Amino acid sequence: MYLSHYNLSEKPFQLSPDPRFLWLGETHKEALATLRYGVLENRGLLLLVGDVGTGKTTLINGLLNSLNDDITVATVFDPGLEKVEFFNFLANAFNMGRRFDTKGDFLVHFIHFLNREFAEGRQTLLIIDEAQRLSPVMLEEIRLLSNIEKQDAKLLNIFLVGQIELLDTLADKKSRAFMHRVTTNYNISPLKKTEVEEYIRFRLKVAGTEKKIFTKGAVRSVIAFSDCYPRLINTICDHALLTGYVNSKSVVDARIVNDCRKDLQIRTTHRIQKKSRPGTRTWKMGLYALIPVLLLLLAGGYYYTNYAKRLSPPKDKTVVAKGKVQDAAGQKILKSSAPTPRKVVNEPPVQVEPERPPVEKTPVKTARAEDVSESADKKSPKEQTPPAATLKEEKSPAAVPFVERADPIRYPVPDGVTKIKVPFDSVTLSNEDYARVNHLSDIAAHNPGVEILIKGYTDTTGSKRYNKNLSKFRAEFFKSYFIGRGISPARIKTFGMGPAKPIASNATREGREANRRVEIEFRK
Repeated sequence: MYLSHYNLSEKPFQLSPDPRFLWLGETHKEALATLRYGVLENRGLLLLVGDVGTGKTTLINGLLNSLNDDITVATVFDPGLEKVEFFNFLANAFNMGRRFDTKGDFLVHFIHFLNREFAEGRQTLLIIDEAQRLSPVMLEEIRLLSNIEKQDAKLLNIFLVGQIELLDTLADKKSRAFMHRVTTNYNISPLKKTEVEEYIRFRLKVAGTEKKIFTKGAVRSVIAFSDCYPRLINTICDHALLTGYVNSKSVVDARIVNDCRKDLQIRTTHRIQKKSRPGTRTWKMGLYALIPVLLLLLAGGYYYTNYAKRLSPPKDKTVVAKGKVQDAAGQKILKSSAPTPRKVVNEPPVQVEPERPPVEKTPVKTARAEDVSESADKKSPKEQTPPAATLKEEKSPAAVPFVERADPIRYPVPDGVTKIKVPFDSVTLSNEDYARVNHLSDIAAHNPGVEILIKGYTDTTGSKRYNKNLSKFRAEFFKSYFIGRGISPARIKTFGMGPAKPIASNATREGREANRRVEIEFRK
């Protein structure tokens, strides 16, 4: 209706997940790179979660368009099926050409299908959308399907896409075995506020115009009413274009967007909220129920105190001060050589207990000032980081960390750089690499004048920022290990190098594995 009015060739803000309109924000780029790597590297079970309207389905379509033709893909859009129905749906999606009555019959033919695809050099990918609707029984069946593999290769990659409620299902103890099989997990979030204007401009450009239709004020209103969720942005912008056309406006301003908000009844409370864990609501309700009780107790205590004051006899207002007696008003002063004794009103007779044999008291050790200061200084590592030489713990001799001490003869400083390979999805090292790191910490401990440089590296998978942060994390991990061995943090410098200075080609799996490393260098 409004296309010719704005010189558009098609609607720019349709809700259908057209990959041509896929604009990748920072988190979307990281998600796409991570998931694409998981598919190409046969990582097995992959997980993508996000709130409603964050662009999960559009991102999946963009991922499929970026993959090669040597990947066989089947997508399940409604996983709320019975077991046999689910298996027959898979058979139809993979074009297996037959229907099955039992699970066993399906598995025989499905395993044969996967082996044939692998023999022809093709990967098999199963995408399950709306995965939050999966029952615990079907999650277990999917986990068992992921076990179909060869000794050295995965035959099936399974990609679960769902809303954040899926995390609650997977957090249950019944799903513990499933979570142990998940190798790649990404939680997609809405766009950033600084990305919304570029998102709108991109979709308008794909639709046929580079004219700035939405003003700065209109973009701010879109941000306020959509909370940067792509689906809500599309809904508001499409309605704003229609409203501008009806009012013969060639530019959409904030007033038009505000009118659309009233028409669509969109509230600004569509924000991601962490769901309370089981029992949290009950605990809060119990706390709220205690508030009236506490108020009643306070009121009762106040009333009782005032009532007791009224019933108690008046106190003797005679005051003794430095041998003189004066009344409360301070008018009459009588000289006296001794203080006037207090009046005793209805004082009960003193009861004298019989003498008991003396009890030998155990001497009580008083806390010295230095002991108090020492206990005050004992804080958690996050609050205070004492020098490594002052860390004293009651441990076995083998567990006591090294402290810095000069002994360069027995532990000479090596020349060059020591390279430690780091796995893709963890910081677990082999026994040989652990032994090398321990030896390096011994060298650092016996050469206190040496500076330690730790540099983390990644391959080219993922965005530039993601690789930078990942490499920094790897370097910091080794720094923490050195500190735990007694090395002063002031001697250690860490650097996140990202994919810089590759030692092998990132086009091959072996090259990427070689480039994921940490380099440790000593400088005198």
